[in-house]
Amino acid sequence: MSATTKGGGSYARIFGAGGMLVLTLVALAVVNVYTSLAPEIGGSQQSMLLSGLVSILVVAGVALLFVATIIGRERTAAVETLAAQARRIEQGELEVDLATNRTDDIGDISRAFAVLRDSQQLDRQQGTSEQVIAQYCETAAEISNGNDSHRLQEDVEDPQLAELAMRFNEILDQRERDVEIDSR
Repeated sequence: MSATTKGGGSYARIFGAGGMLVLTLVALAVVNVYTSLAPEIGGSQQSMLLSGLVSILVVAGVALLFVATIIGRERTAAVETLAAQARRIEQGELEVDLATNRTDDIGDISRAFAVLRDSQQLDRQQGTSEQVIAQYCETAAEISNGNDSHRLQEDVEDPQLAELAMRFNEILDQRERDVEIDSR
């Protein structure tokens, strides 16, 4: 988990605190410049100086608002992408790419989804393997009842079951050849 997630903070709070700090520092700089220069200049120049300093403060505020909007849009896009990936996984599409280089809470959530997806893939494989094993048992029962024409399915996802089926089928093929030779 990232430090942001562990600390319970959020981007909005962190950015808001940082923005307030920057605006406070800019405001203090404006006040410092005004109090230093205002006594030395005349009335109309004082109002121009104050107007210029307020403009600087407004520009700094607008710049911070602009940066906050950009960061907010990036975060919203990342959350929307992650939500779409989660919906695809929910619908059973387990080949969804969840790789991320993010080190924030979005990255943490993405990696958690990847773990859940991998767990679902294992569960699905295990369920498939159990179905294949049940099918193998049925086929073996048919063969033991004298129906030698049945074979185990070799094209299965589990490589160990595929190898078992291949070897079992080879044994049955050899047995059929031996029966043919003996019957001649």
